[in-house]
Amino acid sequence: MSDDGLLPSHIYTTLLKAGKDLTNDPAFGLLYGKSAAPGRWGVLGYIMTCCHTLDEAIHCQQRYQDLVGSMGTLVVHPRRDTLRLLWDTDFTPLAVQSEEAITGWVTFGRWVTNTELSPSHVYFSHPAPIDTKPYREFFNCDVEFDSQFNALEIGASLLSTPIERVDEKLKRQLIKFADKRLENTNESYSFLSVVKKYIKETLPKAAPTLQEAATILDLTPRTLQRRLEKKGMHFSGVIEETRNELAIQYLEDLDNTIIDVTFLLGFSEQSAFTRAFKRRTGLNPGEYRKKYIQTEPMSEESVGHPHQQMNHSGC
Repeated sequence: MSDDGLLPSHIYTTLLKAGKDLTNDPAFGLLYGKSAAPGRWGVLGYIMTCCHTLDEAIHCQQRYQDLVGSMGTLVVHPRRDTLRLLWDTDFTPLAVQSEEAITGWVTFGRWVTNTELSPSHVYFSHPAPIDTKPYREFFNCDVEFDSQFNALEIGASLLSTPIERVDEKLKRQLIKFADKRLENTNESYSFLSVVKKYIKETLPKAAPTLQEAATILDLTPRTLQRRLEKKGMHFSGVIEETRNELAIQYLEDLDNTIIDVTFLLGFSEQSAFTRAFKRRTGLNPGEYRKKYIQTEPMSEESVGHPHQQMNHSGC
């Protein structure tokens, strides 16, 4: 066990497999996922309980998931009326692993909101068990097996669901602690990546200002700009770079219209998005999508593969 009380991933996986064998329960991943509570994710779990809404909690999970090292990484794909939460791994997960992860998300979401919220669809990459009834009963939605990914989808309207245990003062203290832990425990941690994560979280509402970003990061605007300049960047340039990265991701998801992408990136007009995208890529959004379709006619839905760390939580 590490100094943080985390089990190495191979030991945690061995324990999950042993639990399934000892109980002789093919749905052990589902069963164990139902016991998810804040302590399972350490400081991240407690930060999420202090958030105002489910949306904010999901953003915090994205921002701090490396603290619990994750066997898989949460990747969020905004869609038209739903949000897809993908459990992304760089290996083929066992059924017990993916079931525990996805079930744990739903259990935790219900616990922090004190509701019986349910996803609109759940996907598992492993074959269907003989009895799928326990899965349909727990998730209260369609559950698809033999999928190309492990994920759940929730209606966009659920993002505003309030969290009952809001504690802004405690959350700020926990975030300061988490930021220090993240910087100390992850050698590849980058201040720039934190700024970009914040921008990504904010863009669907509006492009953030330097002042807004500095406030969230607990810095003065001058300090934030100075730290970016050390990396050869300006805040406006970080926004532009982040938007371009997301634009490519969203345009390659053919479920998104170009208007959808425009607003997901925080542009008020499609013409502004078109100019910015062409300035970076030499193509307008429609041309880029057409070229992508021509070169990748059989491509599967694009999914992110950010830096992975192994963890005992399946977070």
